[in-house]
Amino acid sequence: MLLVTRPFGRRSFRIVQCLGVTLAVAAALAAPLNNAPAQAAAGDLLCVFAAQANFTPPLTATNHSARASATLGLVGCMSPNGMYSDLKSATWTASGTATAAPGPNPCSLLLRLVVTGPAIWSPTGEQSTFTGTFNTNLSAGPIKIGVDVTKGVLAGETGPAVPVPIPNLECAINGLTSLTAFPGLIFFN
Repeated sequence: MLLVTRPFGRRSFRIVQCLGVTLAVAAALAAPLNNAPAQAAAGDLLCVFAAQANFTPPLTATNHSARASATLGLVGCMSPNGMYSDLKSATWTASGTATAAPGPNPCSLLLRLVVTGPAIWSPTGEQSTFTGTFNTNLSAGPIKIGVDVTKGVLAGETGPAVPVPIPNLECAINGLTSLTAFPGLIFFN
């Protein structure tokens, strides 16, 4: 509903009317032709997480690759569509590699980190295998932050994550030795 007050005048009133009609026509054209009700995916599982990755040796201006070990804790999990309401939390340990973009500052977090390992769900004790990717370097592939579930519970699902990544405090002096992210959200679909 458009509310037009007196200060607009007749010309402004007609412009607002035309704009309203144009928006109504655009909305009608954008609606599905079969008039089926729109359905949004509710998502299978939403969790809060905290994560840490450690790099050996540290990523520096001269050393652009390292072994990586990572841990992830998922808590407060809830299943909007009810499919996984028995999964409340999980712990994940993983290992893999990290590669920083060439340049003088690995603390800028322009890097690619890929780790794989088992996750154990509570309270069920069920297991999954996650492959986690933190890639912010376009020259190393598409931007991606999250996990892919390759085996076990939630197999085939992807879990995009919304982290707040924080490098170790002495990164500028000693190189990137660790990367933490907390709190963050992860959505499994």
